[in-house]
Amino acid sequence: WGAPQSLTTSELIDFLIDNEIVRPVEIRSKAYDRKMRYVLGQPSPLQFALSFFKDSYLSHASALELHGLGSSEMTYVNREQSPKKTTSRLSQGRIDMAFENQPRRSAFEFVGGSFRVTFLNGKHTGDAGVIEMPGPSAERVRVTSLERTFIDCVVRPQYAGGIAKVAAAYRSGAHRVSIPDLILLLKKTKYVYPYHQAI
Repeated sequence: WGAPQSLTTSELIDFLIDNEIVRPVEIRSKAYDRKMRYVLGQPSPLQFALSFFKDSYLSHASALELHGLGSSEMTYVNREQSPKKTTSRLSQGRIDMAFENQPRRSAFEFVGGSFRVTFLNGKHTGDAGVIEMPGPSAERVRVTSLERTFIDCVVRPQYAGGIAKVAAAYRSGAHRVSIPDLILLLKKTKYVYPYHQAI
């Protein structure tokens, strides 16, 4: 690139921008500081969204869209929390109370032009049900499998367009789901549901 032999990090970045080798792309949040990436070439919006956190993956509405079961203007990126020791046992009353209240929504939402992304801090699962598949531009992206996506969307339907859209996705994609894989993932993720609502 014809860059001088000795450059500081900031000088190198300025050189790359001035010579149009990379370009800065910024996203902003109302609740958090802006985030910046220096982009080489034309990465897809999904690759861009996944670049901010190591080992993150697409989930919820974004995963439904990649599986051909919906569409979303928001990109959802999940990054798993570190493993936590759980000592307290859940009671049915506490589970019922959690489901009766309005679900929390992540405020970790960023916007850049027409691009919108919400970063989710998911529970630690060891990447259970996370696969690689082609995105809209044939780029390889990490995303939840259809079975894991269905589980995630039932647990937090607010990130999948609401329960009506989740139900529609179930109707359209049920024939593609592996029940043994679904059961295995439920065991791995250790989700607990209020039993009486299924009766």
